[in-house]
Amino acid sequence: MVDDAIKDEFPTMTLQEFLATKPPGSFASLSDLCRWPGNGPDWNRSDVRLHCETEQCSGERRFSCQAFGSTQGVGHLLLMLCYVCSDCCAYSKSFALGVDLKYPQAFAVKFGEFPPYGVPLPSQLDKLVGGDRDLFRRGYRCEKQSLGIGAFAYYRRVVEDQFKRILEEVTKVAAEDSGCPAETIAILKQAASETQFNKAVSIVKDVFPPMLFYRGHNPMTLLHAATSAEMHSGSDEDCLERAHEIRLVLAHLAERIATARRENSELQNAFSTLFNRQKKPTKPAPET
Repeated sequence: MVDDAIKDEFPTMTLQEFLATKPPGSFASLSDLCRWPGNGPDWNRSDVRLHCETEQCSGERRFSCQAFGSTQGVGHLLLMLCYVCSDCCAYSKSFALGVDLKYPQAFAVKFGEFPPYGVPLPSQLDKLVGGDRDLFRRGYRCEKQSLGIGAFAYYRRVVEDQFKRILEEVTKVAAEDSGCPAETIAILKQAASETQFNKAVSIVKDVFPPMLFYRGHNPMTLLHAATSAEMHSGSDEDCLERAHEIRLVLAHLAERIATARRENSELQNAFSTLFNRQKKPTKPAPET
């Protein structure tokens, strides 16, 4: 797996920490993978906290180990572990580890896991990126593994492909806002029909709905600035920083669009209810 001389340079952690927080390709010394009470190892099958993606749970839950297997590899053991959510009992997570038990503490590498590593993206963001959600998820996995160039390339591709869809969603928010001028809506629609991202941004920079701003800034101009950076001349760290910025702005925009549309809908329903109530004839007061 790795040279014995450098194994001490890797972190020491529990099996639960390793499974929950480290991406595939990570190495670590595991302090509690197994005990040796007799002739063979007594493997750790304790519960682990992982993210459950079912609609019922949609968050961090306790997972229990339901299956465990080991196979002798070349110079290491191959462990297969399967965990199932203890709340819904419908979502499972599987891991493949390579383990060297000759090391003073079990030395392990995470070969892989399924479903893929990484906390799922917010549903609003998943919806906003539309047909490029798979590309965005790949970028997210790259970002979580500190692969800056890969994350930046994926995110930029998504923004450039989906800016029309994003502007269409922004236009819906503006159209549902009774205080938004018709001229603003027309300009947003014009921008959404553009074929080039930079032209669309220049059109909407002065009319973008303030309710969707990101920390006082127009999110479309922020996205344009972040995606316009030169990927080939920047370091991996620079690209990782840009990728992080792109994801944060997109996540904020997706959340604000969803919130604004929900608030607009609730306000319209309230006005409709009040209007209908006023139209109903009032019953005359009973004679005394």
